[in-house]
Amino acid sequence: MAEEAVVARKPLLLSIFLGRPIPLEDALKISDVRLGQVSSELEEVLIGRRQGDAMGLTPHPDRRFSAAVSDYTIRQLYFDQSNLRQLRDTVSAFDGSKPEGDRPLPAETSP
Repeated sequence: MAEEAVVARKPLLLSIFLGRPIPLEDALKISDVRLGQVSSELEEVLIGRRQGDAMGLTPHPDRRFSAAVSDYTIRQLYFDQSNLRQLRDTVSAFDGSKPEGDRPLPAETSP
């Protein structure tokens, strides 16, 4: 199997994680946008699941693998949604000022 490059899916969330100096309002806006995206994706998957159930497509032995992937996707989206809400709640509790003693990490030096 070939090695795959690592790609940051959501660089703005990564900026929050790394504590980049962005205004608190922007950090909250970023998390709100991503939370909206995840909620929309979840709703889309759930609508598809309900439509499949209504059409009698599930449960069906020939669709057990696709059903398993669908279940996984739903669980992952609920997980993402919960974590994003927690991130937003945590970030919103910040007052926007830097904590005492907060200073940039020193750059590593090569020997």
